[in-house]
Amino acid sequence: MANYLKSELYRVVHKKALYFFLAACIWVPLFMTLLTAASGGDNYANTEFVFKAASNMWSLLFFIIPLIVSLMVADEFTDGTLKNTVAYGISRSTVFYGKWMMELLLLAISWAVTYLALAGSVFLLLPNNGTSSFNEFTSAIVGVLPLTLAALTISHCLCFLSEKPMPHLVAYAAIIIVLPELYFMFAKEGTALSEIVSKVPVFPYAAVNDLAWLMPNGLILCWTIGTGYALVAFLLSFRQVETKEFK
Repeated sequence: MANYLKSELYRVVHKKALYFFLAACIWVPLFMTLLTAASGGDNYANTEFVFKAASNMWSLLFFIIPLIVSLMVADEFTDGTLKNTVAYGISRSTVFYGKWMMELLLLAISWAVTYLALAGSVFLLLPNNGTSSFNEFTSAIVGVLPLTLAALTISHCLCFLSEKPMPHLVAYAAIIIVLPELYFMFAKEGTALSEIVSKVPVFPYAAVNDLAWLMPNGLILCWTIGTGYALVAFLLSFRQVETKEFK
């Protein structure tokens, strides 16, 4: 596994798409801060407003996750290199979990870069009217993290099972975003299940939108949901990956 991860790291750092992605992680927060400073006015162009707004945008991570997975894996299915990797004697489990670890690494790096770019630009370019919103935004990471890891694991497993970008993206959107939205759209108020879901969000995307970590025992809830989804995704897909013929 260690040698495979080293080879993967070498391959990733030589991908131009990686640097375009990390550049976007820097320039998007900077652009938003500059836009706020230019047009926000006295009531909005300040640190408190920006961090409060950012605290309501955690769900955007769920749209970025499949991009990270595709950046790390999709081109290998297109080029047929995974088939060659397995033919060289590297086990499917090593490839499967090794890719997932590299996706985690990229997620961690891009998350840190975006966080630093946002915090640095906001405090440097906007009037500082307190750090309470910044502290709340920072502490929310502990609750958002497991829900994001669940989405990453689901996207990773779907990518390996589908091997093609479009089925991967469609299945991911259906499971992570469409399913909870449909549930809340059609769930009948007053039913037992509706009451349970309103108190204990069972969908990672819904839990992020509802700021579930702020609920009583919210952090435990978020980590339970995130861990549960990740384990189920691995259990349902690993056996299929072990017997699947990569094309």
